[in-house]
Amino acid sequence: MRPSSLAPQAHDVKHILLMVLVLLSVGGWAATVVPPAARNGAQVSAAPQIDWVRTADGWEYAAHLHSTPPRDASLHPLVVAGFMTLAGPLALLAPPKRSRG
Repeated sequence: MRPSSLAPQAHDVKHILLMVLVLLSVGGWAATVVPPAARNGAQVSAAPQIDWVRTADGWEYAAHLHSTPPRDASLHPLVVAGFMTLAGPLALLAPPKRSRG
């Protein structure tokens, strides 16, 4: 009895498990990195919260006037470069797609 061409071979499963293990390890490590903004601790304002403010253009929602600038990325570029350096060769080691013919 011939094995089905769609059935995974032992080396295919090993490659898949290796890639999953590496991706989960790198992802888990990256998830534990504490962003620099969180290291300083949260600063709480004691000022009363005002919902609406009178401006020269009329009444405006206060949250729109005091918007915070966008935050920097929490991942260092070397972390991303390291992930790409690992993921590239692993993708090349993946077995080629077999034709169904």
